[in-house]
Amino acid sequence: MKLAVALVSVVAVTVVVGALIHVQTGERLRADVQEEMTTFSNSRADNLDTWLASVKTQTRLTSDHPAVGSGDTGRVRDHLKGLIADDNVPAGVVAVHYYDAANGTIVTSSSDAMVGVSPEEQGAPFARNPPTYDGSDGVYVSAPFEVPVVEFPVVAVVSPVPDRPDKRVVYMVNIAERTRSLTGGIEGGSTVVLDSDGRYLAHPNGSKLLTTHPGGGDNTAVERGVAGNPDSCR
Repeated sequence: MKLAVALVSVVAVTVVVGALIHVQTGERLRADVQEEMTTFSNSRADNLDTWLASVKTQTRLTSDHPAVGSGDTGRVRDHLKGLIADDNVPAGVVAVHYYDAANGTIVTSSSDAMVGVSPEEQGAPFARNPPTYDGSDGVYVSAPFEVPVVEFPVVAVVSPVPDRPDKRVVYMVNIAERTRSLTGGIEGGSTVVLDSDGRYLAHPNGSKLLTTHPGGGDNTAVERGVAGNPDSCR
């Protein structure tokens, strides 16, 4: 599944600035520029797609680990902390939680500050509107969201723990940290990443994260990106 579908139809939109297309200099130049931008945008989308596949795989492997399946809080905690301490998680993953969907709290976590937190009270979509899973191997990827307990936009990747119906492993992704490296562009330009609602998931100006691009999801560039045709914006 392409990231453009899995992560709320994420698309890469290259914003051209400066004099890249300063005056009309012929159809060939415009065609060359469009081809370069399309290739560049596709490479960014492929990069995100590969990364997300890695996060989903790692989440599933963690939920299937014997320590997590044991239900012993101490063993689970030690395993989750080890993942972060040993840097055995994909880029952008800042914490791993063991979540009890029945009582709505994080039982233990790689982050001590998150233990006992109620994701539902915080407004996390995976807790307020619990997803269904395609068997025990199912993995859910949330839309980006914000919660008071952390100071960055979050994507949650969630997997059920086999034979423990109410338990979940949650990979907590700092999407701003993960996408920061994507904001560089071709010479004279920069890259922004939008979801299908037109919200910025990556932007050279960090204050714009999760704000809406003019026109939102109805913007022509967003519609073209969702359709698989990355666009340029003057």
